[in-house]
Amino acid sequence: MEHPVFEKLWAAMAEDGFDALVAHSLDNVTYTAGFQVPSQAMNRFRRTSTILAGKTFARQIVVNVEEALAHEKSRFSDIRSYNQFTDHPSDLIAEALTEAGVAAGRIAIELDFLPAMDFLRLQEKLPTATFVHARDLYFRTRMVKTEEEVKLLKEIGTLTERVMTDVVGQLK
Repeated sequence: MEHPVFEKLWAAMAEDGFDALVAHSLDNVTYTAGFQVPSQAMNRFRRTSTILAGKTFARQIVVNVEEALAHEKSRFSDIRSYNQFTDHPSDLIAEALTEAGVAAGRIAIELDFLPAMDFLRLQEKLPTATFVHARDLYFRTRMVKTEEEVKLLKEIGTLTERVMTDVVGQLK
């Protein structure tokens, strides 16, 4: 069985009639992969993406300097990397969607985070695909928490309460 987050996203994709889901934003890539790729927040030329397709296809794409960390921390077992100076990450996305058999499918993608040049390249590589904005799918899916997320939120709440109690106690 795959991670519950993948299961939730695959179910939402099916419900909305999507063949694939591609994330690019820091928050949705982190949500899907289960960890934050450090350079994604600091370097706009280092693209990180997650791709879910069909009912079983799952792949993460990272810049090659982050590959070892991704293999160590990501929920994805299939991680592909590119060289930011010689490769184009959109080519790897197109290859993944083609490999997943959805190159002509209806693809949910974060259009508000994908640079225009990357989107144009994807359209060139996948001319028969239909690209649809994925924002609502992610918002709706992330509202319902997995057991793991609920447990983590409870732990964070407990730690926050402890810190607040300690700080208030020291102010008296």
